[in-house]
Amino acid sequence: MGVRVYVCPTCRTLVDAGDWPGLIAYAGLGARGARVVEGFRDHHTPGAVAFEPGTHPEQSR
Repeated sequence: MGVRVYVCPTCRTLVDAGDWPGLIAYAGLGARGARVVEGFRDHHTPGAVAFEPGTHPEQSR
């Protein structure tokens, strides 16, 4: 069973494209964040839930 991941539309595009360096740069994560993204890359389940800033992605569940 995968973990539900919530991302903004820009990050979803980067994740879906497998553009991990682009995600790291866009989010301004730095070296420690890059290690987190590398772990995510290796273990995530596709299908992130995109949501707009200021909204609650679980509201309609």
